[in-house]
Amino acid sequence: MGVLKHHSQPLPYTSSPVRLALEDLWLFVRITFVWPVTKSLPSVVLPFYPFRSGPLDELYPSPQNLWALSLHIFLIFTQAAFILLLVPSVFLGLPVPLLSWTPTCILGVVGFVVGNDYFCILLNGTKRRYESIVDPEWQEAWQKHDDEKWVFINGVAAGDHWMQSNLDRLALTFRRPIHGIHNKTRGILFDTIECIIQRTFGYATPDIREIYSDVSNFIEEQREQAYRYKKIVIILHSQGAIEGGIVLDWLYANTDRDLLKKVEIYTFGSAANHFNSPEDGDGNRIVKHIEHYANLGDWVSLFGILHFRPLPKPGKTRYVSQQAREEMENRYVGRLFVRKGSGHQLNGNYLDDYFTMSTDDQDRLVAVRDENDFMSSELNEQILADYDIASKVSEKDVWDCSSKGQHRENGRVIKDVSRLWQYRNGMSPED
Repeated sequence: MGVLKHHSQPLPYTSSPVRLALEDLWLFVRITFVWPVTKSLPSVVLPFYPFRSGPLDELYPSPQNLWALSLHIFLIFTQAAFILLLVPSVFLGLPVPLLSWTPTCILGVVGFVVGNDYFCILLNGTKRRYESIVDPEWQEAWQKHDDEKWVFINGVAAGDHWMQSNLDRLALTFRRPIHGIHNKTRGILFDTIECIIQRTFGYATPDIREIYSDVSNFIEEQREQAYRYKKIVIILHSQGAIEGGIVLDWLYANTDRDLLKKVEIYTFGSAANHFNSPEDGDGNRIVKHIEHYANLGDWVSLFGILHFRPLPKPGKTRYVSQQAREEMENRYVGRLFVRKGSGHQLNGNYLDDYFTMSTDDQDRLVAVRDENDFMSSELNEQILADYDIASKVSEKDVWDCSSKGQHRENGRVIKDVSRLWQYRNGMSPED
């Protein structure tokens, strides 16, 4: 993997939706039609191995995972054929065979979309809300955090089985029950189109409305004339970050800002084009703790956070002017943790690398290891200071920046600046 290529400053997310959609389509083309092909869409599932979380890894060859993969492969081919027929007719006005704009063909298009949703019940099931499932004896032994509520929103292509696997892996990682609100999949290609519609037009799908309802209720929920939760921790993956970002914008407009200060946000492989946290009257961010984790070779991260977040420009120590950088950071708030690797699966490519777990003699996940290749690496202090980006000092070639100021005697390692790391194994950071 070479140095990141940087393009012109992206449009503000408040720009014309048509211009934003066209820019998204152009971005899609730029990062998809590349060589070698492994840097394109296949990067979301590479590497396949090792399965460090066992059956909880999305690509582990279990019957449930193989069934989900088979359904997705079928959807990819059928949706690709549908799009290849539809696009010339819509954008070029060509009378494509079997898809001229007659009432019968319009009904056919509607029938395909509706039929696709019904077919995806095989992937999604019928539930909207989920809870993590862990051995009751283990959960009973965990330290209690009854004044916290942990919420997870899944990303692209996650049906009910992968949703449950994500929840269970998160629960084992942080030793807390995790509440999941299912962002139902419609197939990888249709999910990608939905991402563009959500983030460019601000379109609130039913998933977003469900998330807003749940989160706002958790924030304001009371018990014995006091607020029940002192902390609301929201974990977002992939498309879930788009939905979570929109929900956060709504909360800023409709919720007491003092209550929002108990919210914390952590994203993995974010596909969002912005992430807000305005300042209060004292100059502090309303949502104080926001962190983003991204693999530099992850196609979805390149389509999302790694395009819209200010990054070092190759050969220089600053991306653009200080004023322009601050404007961009105000549109994408939060510390960014970047790792030189590919893969987009939450369990197999993010948690397995950022929060590697040890196993017992029955291969059950026991605890997050105190050391792993990324979190235990020396921190690139220069990039952290200039861009609020945490990365390995040994991977300075990614940014192609001067090595001046990167190395310090007795310097910090990456886990020293990660708040989410301090929640591992049931622990809590100091507030």
